[in-house]
Amino acid sequence: MNNSGPSSTAQATALYRAIESLRPEKERVCSDPMARRFLQGPVKLAAGSRFLSGKILEKFEKQGLSTAYGFPVARTPVIDDFLFESLNQGAEQLVIMGAGFDSRAYRFKELADNIKVFEIDDPPTQSVKTAKINKILGSAPPHVSYIPLRLGEDNLSKSLLKSGYGPNIKTVFICEGVTMYMTPEAVDEMFIFMKDESGPGSRVVFDYAFDAAVKGTGDSEEALKWLAFLKNLGEPPLFGIDEGGAGEFLSEKAFELIENLCGTELEERYFKAKGRDQKVSSFLAIATAQKI
Repeated sequence: MNNSGPSSTAQATALYRAIESLRPEKERVCSDPMARRFLQGPVKLAAGSRFLSGKILEKFEKQGLSTAYGFPVARTPVIDDFLFESLNQGAEQLVIMGAGFDSRAYRFKELADNIKVFEIDDPPTQSVKTAKINKILGSAPPHVSYIPLRLGEDNLSKSLLKSGYGPNIKTVFICEGVTMYMTPEAVDEMFIFMKDESGPGSRVVFDYAFDAAVKGTGDSEEALKWLAFLKNLGEPPLFGIDEGGAGEFLSEKAFELIENLCGTELEERYFKAKGRDQKVSSFLAIATAQKI
């Protein structure tokens, strides 16, 4: 983890969303008009130009990392849809683990009107985020609480409760681009908290890497390039789930799997539906679940 500035992977996710948002409405898989505003310097400039952003995607292609663009773009509507489905089912608060430059609390009016949002993130990244929010919006919205916390190191329960989190309230948890950068012990602690300190019917959406990709033991060249890329960024993956093992993993945590989507399923649902041939990482998946 980069302790001196914002997370590189958080910046990359904002960049991917900004690039996707430049596409015509009939082609794009997700739209995040705030994503570019979280960026800075040449990257922010490139994210505002279809020509320059195209050059970035060409570079990813040459590095064998184009599928790493497809996955975070496709997981965005999965999470958005799950969030609103959960709100329609009565969720009263939202916790975003490792929030990075997530802009849902600011873009979705339904959250501002009715839902208390708790954004948890590593202090250096959150500091940059809050400064950007103050610049963009003038001040932090009253329905959002920022909790500077290192998952797996600091006390999640104590920090949330001190910020007004309701441990008996029906909650939706978003863990986007988080689990693979946590230790297995930290992932266990996070799921124990979500199980023990949330109301009945609480739900979670999280993405994860396959264990073989994290360990570099699979035969996927694509996964090996991804692993080397993240190690070079200084944010190597630490946790994975066996391919096909999400249901068992969740059952052990007292959660019931609702849906598990891998790369080919995301390609079909989001890109091919838009007439696009964008590939999605074959060693990453996204799951939704409900507390038993």
